Amino acid sequence: MRTAVSVPLPPMPEAFHEAVKVILTNDKFKEIHYKNPEKQDEVVWKRGDGYIVVAQYIKLDYQQNQLVISGWVRSGSIIISFPERSLDGFYGFAVKDSTKKTIDKIVALAQQGQNLPNGQQAQ
Repeated sequence: MRTAVSVPLPPMPEAFHEAVKVILTNDKFKEIHYKNPEKQDEVVWKRGDGYIVVAQYIKLDYQQNQLVISGWVRSGSIIISFPERSLDGFYGFAVKDSTKKTIDKIVALAQQGQNLPNGQQAQ
């Protein structure tokens, strides 16, 4: 189960995507190929290994005029193992909260970009 947020794509989607990659990289996410047991494999952004630290995931789905940002956590350790969990609920709230903060940065960037005249980039 995943938490999803949809935002309108700002003008200059390529520049916006590059700025989103900077946010994700600065927040210690790495782009990976995620082997999803329930769906086709996906390209996602991951932080944490899932064994010692609960793994956090963010997926970006660029559609025609929208960006759908999905977030979830997952653990695969020997001690505690659980499948994908949405960013709602109490379990792992600190990890979930940090993932939500990264998503909020991306949403804020998209909203900022909506207010810029065409041809300008968000800082």
